Amino acid sequence: MRILQLLNLIYCKIPGFILISSALLCFFLPYVILSEVEGNLTSLNFEPSKNLISIFERTPGSSSKGMKC
Repeated sequence: MRILQLLNLIYCKIPGFILISSALLCFFLPYVILSEVEGNLTSLNFEPSKNLISIFERTPGSSSKGMKC
């Protein structure tokens, strides 16, 4: 309840502050959250996929060498 009273005081004194803060909360925070989530997903997913690609590149070479022998 104290937070609401503080927000009411700020709103009565500086109405533009509420507009700016609400705009930041509505637009800036979701963008930051999404960019952080996408950054975590790319760092988690792309590195193992590179490792899998390198494993798949190694296995056909070894199997083709085995076929040639």
